[in-house]
Amino acid sequence: MLRYIEVMAKLKSIEREDIIAHSAVDQTDFLSTFTNSLKPNGILEIGTYNGISTAVLASIAKHVYTFDIAYRDAELILNLFDLRYKVSMCAAPQQQIDFEFYCLHNCWAGYWKDWLNFDFAFVDGDHTYEAVKHDFSLVKFTGRVLFHDVNFEPIKKFAIDELGAKVISKDGRFGYWHN
Repeated sequence: MLRYIEVMAKLKSIEREDIIAHSAVDQTDFLSTFTNSLKPNGILEIGTYNGISTAVLASIAKHVYTFDIAYRDAELILNLFDLRYKVSMCAAPQQQIDFEFYCLHNCWAGYWKDWLNFDFAFVDGDHTYEAVKHDFSLVKFTGRVLFHDVNFEPIKKFAIDELGAKVISKDGRFGYWHN
């Protein structure tokens, strides 16, 4: 399980202050502790960005399938923490991501059921109301969804106000929904 101190030490060792500045490294311990408490088998993540949260999730689950509309530094980060082998990545336009989810849920599930046993999702993609609602529609079948940045009004409006997710972190950044 990756912790803040280990993440910071590795990032400083490769001198990537830009990744530190543009990620939520300070929230690593909460994400790690909460996710570990759920004991997920497989995790779907929307919003890979630079791969910090992906690495944290991969340090806990058997497999992470992460999606983003752009390719950034995730490959570097996953290799840095020696977790690349546990992660499948899709960096593609939204239409392709939607198709990948369709295949995950409908096509591949029968053939690779053991490998595709996703029982948790982390949503940290586009921060518009419509995008968060759409992202949730893709991952709700997991039964457990953690939303990041629920203190932003568009995310709060959907995840907390409409869906009924509960704010679960002291800083008000994480909301959790389960059925």
